[in-house]
Amino acid sequence: LNSIADALIDDKKSVIPVSGVVLMMGALTQTSVQLFSTRPGLYHVLNEKYAEKFCTYLGKEVILSKTPPSAFSLEVNLKPFLKEFVTEEYYKAHILPNVEKSNLRAPELSFDMSTEIYSGLDPRKVNLLHTLVSSKILNQTFASFKSSKEIVRNASLNSIIHLLSSLSPDDTSENDLLKLVDETFKNIKSNLNAEYKLFAAKVLQVI
Repeated sequence: LNSIADALIDDKKSVIPVSGVVLMMGALTQTSVQLFSTRPGLYHVLNEKYAEKFCTYLGKEVILSKTPPSAFSLEVNLKPFLKEFVTEEYYKAHILPNVEKSNLRAPELSFDMSTEIYSGLDPRKVNLLHTLVSSKILNQTFASFKSSKEIVRNASLNSIIHLLSSLSPDDTSENDLLKLVDETFKNIKSNLNAEYKLFAAKVLQVI
């Protein structure tokens, strides 16, 4: 396990493409979960030694990649790792900042990738609503509703709807919801475009 995991994330030695690393991350995660009852050490090694390193790799090499893995690859291979090992600490340190950067560089790719990430995270471990209203992503999303590119407008709407749909009611604070509602109405009032208002209304419907 150690030699495989080290080889995956060693920038100097690894010749494995990003999609291959994501595939192996998912495979190692699923193996450790399936064997937990008989070999719990595998899970603990991944969690304690490699989870944060994989999160670092995910942020720099996957989220910021100019040619990220396909949506299918992210859904099938990345979600097991996200669900099991990504905590709010890791999310804020390694994933969130790079999502913000990617939204600026290539929103047509970033928002689609964010959708897969949000739906894969465990809402009991990561408070997505709080990180949304306290980060740049919320303003980036509303700004993208005004994009001249239809693909960006649709991807940004789909992304925030997936985020809101994945929230756990037990871990959603009223203050964070009110912040989101206030920000949404503020943007509705300040923008006259009909499609923009429709997109914002769809956000309110999900809330």
